Amino acid sequence: AEAWCIAFVTSFLSDLLVIQPVKLAVLAVVFALFIKAPVTEENPEPAPLEGNEEYLPSKNDKPMKVTMPPNEAELSEARLKKLEDKKRHSAIKEVWLFVIFVMVVMMIAYNEKDPMAFYMNES
Repeated sequence: AEAWCIAFVTSFLSDLLVIQPVKLAVLAVVFALFIKAPVTEENPEPAPLEGNEEYLPSKNDKPMKVTMPPNEAELSEARLKKLEDKKRHSAIKEVWLFVIFVMVVMMIAYNEKDPMAFYMNES
């Protein structure tokens, strides 16, 4: 029994510490070589314009939209809504935990019944 246990532990440790990291490294190299997309620059410099061309603005050239902080009424309304959301999520979580608790209790109560228990009262 000790030899089996030693063989099991050494096999498990060699798999965990040697074989799996090597497999992972080989797989990473294969993916890096064959599936890797070419590197492209995210914001390339625009090409210089010719004499008869003009620059057209793109969607990204829009001016920044400035937002102001909310007033007190909007802020208090948002806080109340967030508080209601928290209460709702708490209630839903409590219901789910209760359902899980009832299921666990029922599984414990009914799975441990011996099918021969009926005959113990009859004998």
